[in-house]
Amino acid sequence: MKTNLYYFSGTGNSLYIAKTIKEEMEKIENKEVNIYKVAILPIQKYVNSENIQDSSDIVGIIYPTYFLDAPNVVKEFASRLELKQDCYLFLYANYGETLGNALHNMNKILTVSKVKGNYEVALPDNSIIFETKKEEIPKMLNVAKKVIKAQAKQIIQQEITPKSPYSFKYHLVSLGMKPFARKGLGFEKMKVDTTSCSGCGLCEKICPMKNIHMEEDKAGVKTPAFEKKCESCFSCLHYCPNESIRYQRMNKKKVDFQYKHPKISISEMVEARKN
Repeated sequence: MKTNLYYFSGTGNSLYIAKTIKEEMEKIENKEVNIYKVAILPIQKYVNSENIQDSSDIVGIIYPTYFLDAPNVVKEFASRLELKQDCYLFLYANYGETLGNALHNMNKILTVSKVKGNYEVALPDNSIIFETKKEEIPKMLNVAKKVIKAQAKQIIQQEITPKSPYSFKYHLVSLGMKPFARKGLGFEKMKVDTTSCSGCGLCEKICPMKNIHMEEDKAGVKTPAFEKKCESCFSCLHYCPNESIRYQRMNKKKVDFQYKHPKISISEMVEARKN
């Protein structure tokens, strides 16, 4: 049974979900009950694809909640996705505080393919403003692991779940939150502390949107430069070894703000960007 798990991830949360689902499917395969052929695919690989045709038996779209909604790159991917009629399509959203309309809005886009499974889980937030408290992260990860494994079993059984309800309140909050964060707080204008930046280039290698490139000045010093394709995943902020990257109005005194899923390696995140 062919399964494709598409994901978008800035800090490893969505990739962890995809890997956990795959592992649970492979356990079934080992018992020779069903044969699952599972592929984990980064959504950013399909940014320039006009139509995405997938003939898999099971298709999952796994993504974080940004501004109480699905990221734009995920919604654009969904709008171009074409599946076979009897495919079991499921959505899996993760969030730090609130799901918002991240599942509901994706269901609206996928009306032709028809979403059959809606799943959600709370994981540590990638947000720097509403960050998850450090002392709460271990417990949160443990709870999430159990939830994901339980829901993976539902996916294997191809259960039909209720649709996620729409919230007009979250719709209004999202409308104001995104422009305020991107314009007012400067999420779309990242800055670099040149005194601490080592020029290692990890931010360029890890950015899922390929929004960063290293520039060299006359003295031969390399620093990251940012384009206009940012999804506010904060991958560059969280993975910078020197905490040199921040959004425009981020507090200079703020330290120890980084979060990366402990079960996902840097090399896995970099590899996803290469596709």
